[in-house]
Amino acid sequence: MKTLILMAHPHVDNSYTQQFLARAAQIENVTWHSLDSSMPFDVAAERNLFLDHDRIIFQFPLYWYSAPASLKEWEDLVLADQFDTMNFNEKQLGLVISTGQPSDAYERGGTEHFGMGEITTPFQAVALKLGMTFLPPLIISQFAYQTDEEKAQLLIKYQRYLTQEPLNNLQVKITWLISRLNQLELDEATKQRVQLIMTELQNGTERLSDLQDTLALIKREGEIDG
Repeated sequence: MKTLILMAHPHVDNSYTQQFLARAAQIENVTWHSLDSSMPFDVAAERNLFLDHDRIIFQFPLYWYSAPASLKEWEDLVLADQFDTMNFNEKQLGLVISTGQPSDAYERGGTEHFGMGEITTPFQAVALKLGMTFLPPLIISQFAYQTDEEKAQLLIKYQRYLTQEPLNNLQVKITWLISRLNQLELDEATKQRVQLIMTELQNGTERLSDLQDTLALIKREGEIDG
């Protein structure tokens, strides 16, 4: 699977959030594409980029409950002239949105009055229009206030969002984590600790698989009895 990050931010060099994500995105089969630095758009080139990737990520800071102008212009130019009538049912659309407000500001009764599900409705409509699978958005709240531990967790979550397939599958998540741990260059003592972690993760994967098989068997027996 190949992932394309369409990053919209007019002042990206001054954004600690985007600089952090740019470093985290330097992994295999991930393309980082800054929309603001690509303007004016070469529509043919932008469409080729879109067609060459499987998972498309719209990444941006939330500006007045929407995306910066560069992403809107990209949509207006690239997803036009019959391109929007094509069916891309093998592609996925994800959102990585950074906000200056705490996460509970966008919950029911929060200070922003609307939830992220409502705010991202236009992007869900784009995915539906193009026949794409819409992924649950990854929301990054108040990055500047996050601790080092929270940023480390965000790095893993972000890289999973870019590369894990399928995304919402616990067993695949564990397998993904094991593969990433195996790629680390570590000293011998740390390697031993990581090996213990991987063993526990692997055991968890096997137990999960056994549980899923048992549940499937129970379901089949129930259908037969019924």
